[in-house]
Amino acid sequence: MNNLNLISKTEEFSETSSPKKIRGEKKKSRIQEDIQAVRIYKKTISKIDALIEDSKKMGPSRIQARDLIRFAVSKIENADLEKLREETATTEDRFQEKLKEFQKSRPSATREDFMEHLLNKSASSN
Repeated sequence: MNNLNLISKTEEFSETSSPKKIRGEKKKSRIQEDIQAVRIYKKTISKIDALIEDSKKMGPSRIQARDLIRFAVSKIENADLEKLREETATTEDRFQEKLKEFQKSRPSATREDFMEHLLNKSASSN
């Protein structure tokens, strides 16, 4: 029942603070705008739960999973993103990356030209 009251209060808030409604467009409540579902591996969820339990052992705590995730995301740097991108790249991703590099040096080159370049390169190394 409390959740329903909370939703109705935020809907009232969003109605007064949002711009004029466009005909046929539904208004979103503030809660709907702020929350988005994300799939997380069970292993990650258990790690988050373990960290929250550890924080509770340190004393009274109101740390929630969303707070922990928000804090962790703020610590991610560009080097971390680059490392993650390299770890998750597929063979097709690597191929596309090499193709773009090849096309930068030869702007009129096609995919077939790149394939020919690769075949010639591998033939000369054997």
